[in-house]
Amino acid sequence: MIKYIIPFTASIVLASGCTAASQAEQEVTEAVHAVYAAINSKDADALIDLILPEGYTEYSGSGGTAVLISPQYLRDVLTSDLAVNFVAQDIDVSVIGQSAVVTGYRAGSIKFPDGRKSAGTFRLSMFWIRDSGKWLLAHVHLSPSLREHAEREVREIHNQWFEGLLNEDTVLLDSILSSDVTLSFPGGDVMPRSQFLAYLGGGELLYDTADHHALSVRIYGDAAVVNGKSTLSLRWIGESSTESLTYTATYVVGESGWHMVAWQSTVPMP
Repeated sequence: MIKYIIPFTASIVLASGCTAASQAEQEVTEAVHAVYAAINSKDADALIDLILPEGYTEYSGSGGTAVLISPQYLRDVLTSDLAVNFVAQDIDVSVIGQSAVVTGYRAGSIKFPDGRKSAGTFRLSMFWIRDSGKWLLAHVHLSPSLREHAEREVREIHNQWFEGLLNEDTVLLDSILSSDVTLSFPGGDVMPRSQFLAYLGGGELLYDTADHHALSVRIYGDAAVVNGKSTLSLRWIGESSTESLTYTATYVVGESGWHMVAWQSTVPMP
């Protein structure tokens, strides 16, 4: 009889250990989402309650070294005019004793007080420590997004391009267009970036509707090529017209996200 009791007892211990590990993983997962919920809602107290008392270190993938993010720094950031919308995606948690490693993605955007917007998806790693029954954030590592998320980023910034046109949002467009962007329009005209933004900002060029479809996005390392079709209703110095176009937009990714480096649109042959 004893020889059956021992394996049975061992199975109970193993099952109990698995349950505890699963519970810890769930706790850490909830803590990760709570961090970004606190950031988005600008709840400094809730965020500080989720980190080590001295703060946590963060590496942003900008080529420098990890920096200490102190509680006071977080308070200063969260009481500023920054508008942040972050979300953790595809989270995987590994619990090792009183510590946990989290991997996944951080997606979202930051809108600066001057209207500029930076959006993108970053590869995310976190290190958590359990102290006095609570999981506390100790380290965050962010890296530029992997290929599988690049297409989603490009689609998002491309949609923002059309939103900027419709809203005459020259600040948003300024953040999307690279400083040396080439803008080629039907008829072969090449317009400098500064002139294009000046026409929009001055009301000489207005877009009333912009329907873009048949979108194709191809990623080539740090570059992306977008092909599509668009029907635009616009006004040029008060004169209304409608254009049906095919276009190619080229984007390149840098530390601040994707930026358009070339746009060429043409009117299809009848």
